[in-house]
Amino acid sequence: MDNVAQWATVICIAAVVCMLFELLSPNGNMEKIMRFVLGLFMLCAIVIPLTQMVFNINIDLSQIDSNSINQSEVIDKVNSQSVDIGKETVISLVKQCLAEQNAEAKKIEVSMDKKEDNSISIVLVTVYLDDIYKEDIVNIKTKLQDKLGIDVKIVTQR
Repeated sequence: MDNVAQWATVICIAAVVCMLFELLSPNGNMEKIMRFVLGLFMLCAIVIPLTQMVFNINIDLSQIDSNSINQSEVIDKVNSQSVDIGKETVISLVKQCLAEQNAEAKKIEVSMDKKEDNSISIVLVTVYLDDIYKEDIVNIKTKLQDKLGIDVKIVTQR
């Protein structure tokens, strides 16, 4: 912050000096040259301290401990979040499809499998329905499988 205050002071002093020289300069041919020189002086008064402030910024990257960042923990966290997002998306699609069939699930379970290449596949979706939908189970299961493109298991409960 001190650097900014010094920079502002230098600009103010340079402006006062330029004003004094402009008042003392003769009119005529020398006026244009004097304005050019004073403009160049003001430009230097602004830019030179600014460049010195930029070059004085010291970034010490050695303080960052790369060992404290465990990459496997980050990867596991990202994979866990991906699985959770995938499950929520499938559950949302199942609820939407059930709503189209005028049905409501008591519970929806999504079984997912993570492979060695970190890809995630949905193995099974289990939908728990009330007994009142017993007659429509085949229709509901077919619609869900068509919409999701995966195996769906329907379980009725009281």
